[in-house]
Amino acid sequence: MSWSRRNFLRSALVSGVSLSIHPAIVLELLAQHRGPTFSSGQYRTLAALVDVIIPADVHPGASQAGVVFYVDQKLASDPLRANIYRQGLERLQLLAQQRHARRFEQLQGTEQVDLVKTIEKESFFAVVRQDTLEGFCRSPIGWASLNYPGHHAQPLGYPDYDKPYR
Repeated sequence: MSWSRRNFLRSALVSGVSLSIHPAIVLELLAQHRGPTFSSGQYRTLAALVDVIIPADVHPGASQAGVVFYVDQKLASDPLRANIYRQGLERLQLLAQQRHARRFEQLQGTEQVDLVKTIEKESFFAVVRQDTLEGFCRSPIGWASLNYPGHHAQPLGYPDYDKPYR
């Protein structure tokens, strides 16, 4: 199967909470994708940054949960916030080039964390952290890592909490 964004999302919806995406597939999608907000290079940088915020452990990390796609869709309708992202990602790349002569996504994990620590007090990082947490907690992967069962319909309707249970 060709891993287009449509096929990726279709697979994600079919497999639900048990979804665990191999990082190579995510990177391939990011390399091909150019959404309404970012270039493919900015996608890769953002994917590395959100994985510093929520790294993979026994559960997939933020980029594997689709946080980058969530952010892209969110920013499509907010040009001011999108500009904050573009400038912040550019600054992060500039810092990476100055300190390590490599792109941010090419750095080792500890080098990425050290660079993020230098920008953690900036408004850009506060925005990225907030959007990362939102996107992760809205995904089935985030639900699974938090042991949240998701939204389930009540077959007999929702209970009236002001009346005693029978």
